[in-house]
Amino acid sequence: MTAQAETPETHEEEHSDHLSPKDYWMIALFLAVVTAVEVIITYIPGFDGALLVTSLLVLGVVKFLTVVAFFMHLKYEPFTMNFMFYFGLLGALALFIAVLLAFRALFDTF
Repeated sequence: MTAQAETPETHEEEHSDHLSPKDYWMIALFLAVVTAVEVIITYIPGFDGALLVTSLLVLGVVKFLTVVAFFMHLKYEPFTMNFMFYFGLLGALALFIAVLLAFRALFDTF
């Protein structure tokens, strides 16, 4: 068993792509602003129905992609890792939509 000492220079080179605390605060501020927009649009009169749902879904996807890209470090991963993640995500979304439509068809018959 050999023990290999890691020099500080080597260790720092591996993590040079990581975010600084300022970056984390900026991301948190961005997520807070998007969340505030989500809350505000629910109180706007006449902003309901399909427009409200679509707006909330789009804002939710923006927040999701921000968290995934920065906090899960997918922004810094190679293309194959991103492809595997997003392919699985699209598969799960397709399954969700299929089940949702199946239940809608089931309940529309009654």
